[in-house]
Amino acid sequence: MKILFINTFYSPYNAGGAENSLRIIVEAMQSNGHEVVVMSTCDKKGLHQDVVNGVKVYRAGIENSYWIYDNMIKHSFLDRLKWHIRDRYNKKMSIYVRKVVEIEKPDIASCHNVRGWSISIWDELKKNDIPTVQVLHDFYLLCRRGSLFNKGKVCEKRCVECQIIKSIHRRKSQKIDAVVGVCQDILDIHVRNGYFNNALKLAIHNVRNIPNNNIKKNYQNAAFVFGYIGSLTEFKGVLWLIEQFKKTIIPNIFLKIAGKGDKSYEDELKLCAKDDQRIAFLGYTKSEDFYSNINVLVIPSIWYEPLASVAIEACANHIPVISSGMGGLKEVIINNKNGLVCDYNNPNTLSEAMTNIANDKILYDRLRNSARLFVNPFMDLERLMNSYERVYKEILNMHSSEFIK
Repeated sequence: MKILFINTFYSPYNAGGAENSLRIIVEAMQSNGHEVVVMSTCDKKGLHQDVVNGVKVYRAGIENSYWIYDNMIKHSFLDRLKWHIRDRYNKKMSIYVRKVVEIEKPDIASCHNVRGWSISIWDELKKNDIPTVQVLHDFYLLCRRGSLFNKGKVCEKRCVECQIIKSIHRRKSQKIDAVVGVCQDILDIHVRNGYFNNALKLAIHNVRNIPNNNIKKNYQNAAFVFGYIGSLTEFKGVLWLIEQFKKTIIPNIFLKIAGKGDKSYEDELKLCAKDDQRIAFLGYTKSEDFYSNINVLVIPSIWYEPLASVAIEACANHIPVISSGMGGLKEVIINNKNGLVCDYNNPNTLSEAMTNIANDKILYDRLRNSARLFVNPFMDLERLMNSYERVYKEILNMHSSEFIK
């Protein structure tokens, strides 16, 4: 079959886990004999053709006030609001899809992050009678921020602003043939909010290709290092982690924080940590260097984390994880199996978990020794490829049956 993949970015513009996961799916499908084509946005006017690792890629110039890849450029609230209003249904972006569909004539389309494209591309695909699968990597279709997080807490109920801006997304989602969540939690949240009522629904966990280097860090009485790696943003819960770490009174424990974020928020974190010499900020750090220097990874997310790839990476490197259990994290980290799960609504459970694992050699060794075993399914490329192939074939068969009728 010929598959058209559509995403906001594509290699070498890797904004995060969604782009890495998409590249793995695309290249796996091509290696399995399917013809693949990718469409992504760019900051140059017009439509440009590229080839990335043997994959044909079309890059479309963003028809909006700015391209969102460079998130270091700050835009005013008014500029961002205008951008999102235009992105509700940007018909100019659908023209690019029409052109590529005319050229490539795909059998099926697999949409991933559609920020920048807008959901106008759904209608264009429908108009051209192309069955469409929507893969959910975040909450863009529900929330202007894409996070369901605002004013320091998770949005238990969607705000009026998002309900208005995203009302068209809910309505148009009823025409999608299949929807895939990268975790069950993200799929359930969309369904509970009335999205994709008529679609085939299933969760397919992403895959990471992580060699088994068998680096098993021994328990050392001399030093025990907790680590955090990722973006330094409020919803990642780094402030909670720092506050809780400062409560731990254990000799020779340390906290290493790797990653970058908005300077004002980084300054706030550093101010909170400045009176504790055990805490170090590393800035951007290569993951392989980071994991080789910590004993336990902490993922203190206070939002509905779709599927934390760092949790998989850590366990694959034989490093147990302390997790908040938010969102898809509970599908990766199982309490007392490959890590410990704490509760943000009971904040001290984080310091208690850090204290327990640092003080208990038997517990630490047991979690460390079983860490990779519990994430093996997340490294099974054949499982991923077979799952998506089944979805594509089922949708194509359903579409053929409807066409015959």
